[in-house]
Amino acid sequence: MTSRTTSAAAAALYVAAGVGAICLGGLRAHALPDGAPWEAALDRGCAQCHFDAPPVVESTALALAGLPERVAPGTRYELVVRLEAAEMSNAGFLLSAWQGDKEPAGSFASVDERTAVNGAQARSTKAGAAVSAGVAEWALEWTAPEASEDVQLVRFELWANAGNDDLSPLGDTTHTRTWRVSAAARADATP
Repeated sequence: MTSRTTSAAAAALYVAAGVGAICLGGLRAHALPDGAPWEAALDRGCAQCHFDAPPVVESTALALAGLPERVAPGTRYELVVRLEAAEMSNAGFLLSAWQGDKEPAGSFASVDERTAVNGAQARSTKAGAAVSAGVAEWALEWTAPEASEDVQLVRFELWANAGNDDLSPLGDTTHTRTWRVSAAARADATP
């Protein structure tokens, strides 16, 4: 009876390993080279698909250059997303601008083929996955929302993935960081 139990356990383990290999192979075949799904920003960002380890929260490996101290209504800002991680072979990001409880704030615009935009969200593309000496950077533009009583604070939520280039969810390091910027009222707005 012990040998039967051992044989059954071994068979179950063998089947489980085979199913796991098929699943991982399927994930490799279904990698998202054109960037993170937009809806990932509403959930767990890059950690939704790259789940080998918990994300590095408020990561100092991430920078968002070009943010003002105070957002002026309707003003366009040139931003640079930066990820620095010595071990990465490729990289990607997903950036969202929010007001209130994840309501879109303003809109992004691509400046080249390295980024794609969807209203108040921006992400890297396959063309933007390149890394040079442990650094990945992406340029884009963000236009602040027009003046409104509802817009008092804009929250920029950045997710990035330092990838190992095996097209699987394993072995990558995800990073996240948030910036909060006050929104100024337009000088010519009537109270």
